[in-house]
Amino acid sequence: MAISRDMLLQTPKGPVVKKATFPEDYPAPFGCEDFHVLVMSAGQKSRFEGQFVRGNGKPDQRKALQMRERLAVATFCDESGELLLREADVASLAQQDGRIVGYIAETAATANKIDEVELESIAKN
Repeated sequence: MAISRDMLLQTPKGPVVKKATFPEDYPAPFGCEDFHVLVMSAGQKSRFEGQFVRGNGKPDQRKALQMRERLAVATFCDESGELLLREADVASLAQQDGRIVGYIAETAATANKIDEVELESIAKN
């Protein structure tokens, strides 16, 4: 059976959340091994990508350098899909263990089908 227009446009039942576990060789922050990332809707993904372009259409290099932190902000959530971080947390995330923030961002990228080529494209846009 092929997906129909009506199926595609149905109102989602709620956010899609992916549970992940830190690898054994990563330090489990605060003794916690699990975390959740949001699978972004099409609109959320567009807004995430749009933040890397200035009003004049040129790339925002400062924000591009914060790609991992910004991806974590856009997706790090609780089990119900409620985002736990805000844009104001980007600078604080940059000071945290890079392995932990990096793994959260990597998991979010995988869950949202954002590959390295797409991340580079977003940053250069």
